[in-house]
Amino acid sequence: MKKILQLICTCLLIIGATTSCDSKKKKVKIDYELFDTSDTSLHNYETPKWFRDAKLGIFLHWGVGSQTEMCGWYSRWMYYQNDTTGIPDFGKKIYTHHLKTYGHPSEIGFKDIIPTWKAEKWNPDALVTLFKEAGAKYIVPLAVHHDNFDNFDSSYQEWNSVNMGPKRDIIGDWAKATRKQGLRFGASSHAGRSWRHHKMAHASDTHGKYKDVPYDGVLRKKDGKGKWWEGFDPQELYGVKPGKKPDSLFLKKWYNRTTELYDKYDLDLLYFDGIGYQLEKEYRKVIAGFYNTNRAKNNGKLEAVINIKNPKDPKAVVHDYEKGVSKKLVKYAWQTDTPLSSWYYIKNKTEIKKPASVIVDMLIDIVSKNGNLLLNVAMKGDGTLDESQTNELKKLGEWLSVNGEAIYGTRPWKIYGEGPTKAIEGHYKEFTKEDKPYTSEDIRFTTKGAVLYAIALDIPKDQKIVVKALAINSKYNNKTITNVSILGDENPLIWEQTDKGLRIQLVDEAPSNYAISFKIEF
Repeated sequence: MKKILQLICTCLLIIGATTSCDSKKKKVKIDYELFDTSDTSLHNYETPKWFRDAKLGIFLHWGVGSQTEMCGWYSRWMYYQNDTTGIPDFGKKIYTHHLKTYGHPSEIGFKDIIPTWKAEKWNPDALVTLFKEAGAKYIVPLAVHHDNFDNFDSSYQEWNSVNMGPKRDIIGDWAKATRKQGLRFGASSHAGRSWRHHKMAHASDTHGKYKDVPYDGVLRKKDGKGKWWEGFDPQELYGVKPGKKPDSLFLKKWYNRTTELYDKYDLDLLYFDGIGYQLEKEYRKVIAGFYNTNRAKNNGKLEAVINIKNPKDPKAVVHDYEKGVSKKLVKYAWQTDTPLSSWYYIKNKTEIKKPASVIVDMLIDIVSKNGNLLLNVAMKGDGTLDESQTNELKKLGEWLSVNGEAIYGTRPWKIYGEGPTKAIEGHYKEFTKEDKPYTSEDIRFTTKGAVLYAIALDIPKDQKIVVKALAINSKYNNKTITNVSILGDENPLIWEQTDKGLRIQLVDEAPSNYAISFKIEF
């Protein structure tokens, strides 16, 4: 009997060991460490379907810099006494403004703006609801701008929105509100540029009453005794006076802050404002780490997107154009980021530079070329949105409620479009309301399954549209069209496919403003 019991125990041990091994094998079956920093590895990246389907996101440059309601780079230009040397127009007069409004930068610097930012009227749930109604499918708020202040519960940057200012986890609260609405969530990091951003905070006036009096960038932790920032080290905000390249401490801190950001908030998207200053190796480590972490959280499926302006390797990330577009149909997914009015809210300057009529045309043109649009709205320091931007967002949403079928979930056709108006390639080359508008002869194409959408970027005065690319025996199309309809209108159209093109006669008034979408079946 004893031998039988020993034999049974031995069998159970073998079975248990085998089960344990099988369990371990199952856990490592998926290779979560697919990506490393090499080109060969990063070129395995494929843009996830959710991003390619989404087409429209909302960008939010909102942080400490919003409190001044003057300029997003306030924290830099406030230390430049000479307002004519090497300073752009938006940076001029900021030093003088700061002197009159707050005091001299040696006594009241950028750090002292932080406690004035309370975000007392901020309602992320209401705002995300508005953005969803505007047609956005993903939200990308600012996690850290060039000013080096983290808008999240950061373990590696003590100067953050939980410890001071609003004393709220800004990114955390945005994330909750966004996911509650079923949207994808991202965040933008501009911290790579903070290495040089506060350079002049370590300097002093070159003339006048305060000549040679150091600005507050030279302060140390010990200098805060008895002050509101007691216990915090200004050098962690302003950084040491920069040399020609970032030092190892800066690189390590940047890497830790960034990896914590995407991991703690389970980001779908991470936006970088360019590579920054000599950080390419660190960016590659972050890209690989983000992709691997994301795959691990999604059972091996990569759902992560990284946007970078001017990426050195567009195969590894999604190329982003600031205030510009591509002039051609692009093989890889890409993105444009641009503001409705300005990046940061500027008091008494609420003019909408790109109203809904322009944004709609931009969106159509971008989507036809395999791109997405990340549209920035500028919030006030208190966390509210001005009426002018709200109105344009609602108009955009109204157009998409009618025409969204031709935008969301679509893919490019053989050509992006036709017509006399051509976009200009590159950053800061976008059309605004002052530029020549698109015409009804400017047609853009999108596809979904077997359906082709032809979108006219303006409404013709004579109610007639001609789509030349769809002529009989066109080099782009050899199929016979069986039906043409207009989105938002169930009434039949008068149409004819000829050797000159697809001729469409509108019977009724156009069902939407700005642009009209035709659904073409073969």
